[in-house]
Amino acid sequence: MDKKKFIILSLFVIGFVAIILISSRTYKVDSRYRQPAETETDPFQGKECSDLECVADRFLNCKIASYGNGKITVLIYGLVDGKCYVKVSKDTTKTCYLSQKNLSIPLLNQLLGNDEGLENVVAQECR
Repeated sequence: MDKKKFIILSLFVIGFVAIILISSRTYKVDSRYRQPAETETDPFQGKECSDLECVADRFLNCKIASYGNGKITVLIYGLVDGKCYVKVSKDTTKTCYLSQKNLSIPLLNQLLGNDEGLENVVAQECR
């Protein structure tokens, strides 16, 4: 290979590497400063309930909601694959995928630890 071809090939390689480095650096800077949308950071933002009446309304309609009073935490994530995704923490945490036909105030009471005779529903749809 003569000297002229070697220099031209070297310049192409250097230019190609420089383009890759510049474009990857730009991507890293952009992605580092990208701020996620509010819905990405906290799906419950603006959907906090201050009382169990609000939780009951959101539960019956399977709408996103959160509630916590220090002893009980209820997170309603909404519909997932046609089921209402709910987490209830009292002494333990129950993760439930509830059939919409079963959503009722007695079921919410059962999830909160009150005996409503719906242990079978909770056993089948929660873990």
